[in-house]
Amino acid sequence: GACIFGGLWTIGVLLEILALDYSSKVFWMKFQAGWHLPTVTATTCFVLQYAGLGRFLNPRIYLFLSIVPVLVAVIMATNDFHHLMWTGFPVNGHVSVSAGKLYWLIMGYGYLFSIFNVAVLVWFAVSAPGHRLPVAIILVSQVVTHIGFGVDKIYPYLIGPGESVLLVVGVMTVAYAIAFLRFHAIDPVASAREAILDQMSEGVYVLD
Repeated sequence: GACIFGGLWTIGVLLEILALDYSSKVFWMKFQAGWHLPTVTATTCFVLQYAGLGRFLNPRIYLFLSIVPVLVAVIMATNDFHHLMWTGFPVNGHVSVSAGKLYWLIMGYGYLFSIFNVAVLVWFAVSAPGHRLPVAIILVSQVVTHIGFGVDKIYPYLIGPGESVLLVVGVMTVAYAIAFLRFHAIDPVASAREAILDQMSEGVYVLD
């Protein structure tokens, strides 16, 4: 899910860069902004699964987590009527935004998920020593990307849209790829064994 949402975010950035007129650039800027919260939310779900806490995720939780991203998408789509998200789109090299009343509140909501993700990963690293190296790689990417995202929002003309998505989606994607492929962060053997044991109704006694 996070890869799909991050991909749509990246497509929006590319189309914004390629757009020639102002209105098209604003449209694609809004389009990519709509995928920020879904990406963070899907990443949180993955982190919980990876840390062995997937039991807390169920259809009700997924529905609950989707409420705010959907509401934010509606607010963004109807922004021209109330300007709660953005009050304008100034240009200084590239299109930026002037924050509305809900802009920083929504940004803060996304960062709550980020802080939660870091806490879960730190807990997992402490409780599962065998996963510490890949978790450390993922943690570093989380910190770097969210600092970069925050800097881009506070100083909108410091980083261009292409550099911004590279810093956020690019860094995180590379970090997860290294953790998964190089250090086998997701072990299919362990996952299969856990799935089998969860479905067994009998007791198991193992002698080494």
